[in-house]
Amino acid sequence: MNGMASTVLFLEKVFLRPPALPLRGVELFNFQLIQDFISLGYSVVLPAHTAWRSEIEARAFGANLQPVWTAAGELGGAWSIARRMSRGGVDTLFLANVGNGLIPLLHLLRLRRAVARLVLLAHREASPRFVRALKKWNSAVVCVNEQIARPFRVAGYPRVAVDYGIMNAERFFPAGSPASDRIRFVVLGALENAWKGADTAMEAFRQLSADVAVRCELHLASYLNPPRDLPTGVTAHPWMPIDAIPGFLRGMDVMICPSRDEEVMRETFSQAIVQGMLTGLPILASGLPIFVEKLDAGGGRIFKNSAELATQMAELAGDAELRVRLGAEARATALSRYCWDTARFVQRYFGCAAS
Repeated sequence: MNGMASTVLFLEKVFLRPPALPLRGVELFNFQLIQDFISLGYSVVLPAHTAWRSEIEARAFGANLQPVWTAAGELGGAWSIARRMSRGGVDTLFLANVGNGLIPLLHLLRLRRAVARLVLLAHREASPRFVRALKKWNSAVVCVNEQIARPFRVAGYPRVAVDYGIMNAERFFPAGSPASDRIRFVVLGALENAWKGADTAMEAFRQLSADVAVRCELHLASYLNPPRDLPTGVTAHPWMPIDAIPGFLRGMDVMICPSRDEEVMRETFSQAIVQGMLTGLPILASGLPIFVEKLDAGGGRIFKNSAELATQMAELAGDAELRVRLGAEARATALSRYCWDTARFVQRYFGCAAS
């Protein structure tokens, strides 16, 4: 592949295996990020499994996207990808997440001197092996939370930052007036995943006293296959596309974030909580570090169990002024910390501008 000025090699392990549909948070973020790079004047080289072809072509990125098709996965595709990269052909290798399966390709790209610099955006914790492998690159490491950043700091990486947010944050803003005289609590996410904690929210809702529960609703958004036979006052919504979420949230009064850590999955950022904060919703969240750090300047309450959550739900259901105050605090924090700006990211970490 011929090199050209201002070229980004966009390397993301998710693109090296067939897609899981419907596409969700990080996948949609990546597609928007590719479009932003192109809009900023970069040519983007994207290694991708052939099963992604229809999804990629449907987005009509234009001539400045150069797909590198492979059908061999993370490990098997390493050589086929690396051999198409000429020496010095890429200005920036943008590594869109961590993953041990990417290590052979990183070694090959380094040996071929195909890339001038590397920037990592880490959404998940890196293994010790990955941290050691990347150390040879003298890369800029950007992480979505401090827990993910810590191993890189301990390993002595010179440039480590915590810097992340949601795209198109302007779509999320508070409603002008209450949508209903009932208090609407919402849990937002891919709720068929048990670790998202929808069951905790339902248990808390069941614990509300009758006089409080009659004034409240619990909305679970959303499911590919919504559960049935739910308690009175609880609604499970079918899968909701991203474009529908801002308006939906403006019809809610309080966001509940009940996620819990499990062996195979955990929250590392939570776009949902930021979307709620930007909408001006007060937040009731479990004690996960990523929630605690987002509410450190106010904006909500942290709960330990369903009983505490039920108590907090009752408090907010009965105090409109408190809901407004906490919602304003949450929005102020989100606006100051968690709004993504690709141009700012490029200026800060790429060390060069597109031409």
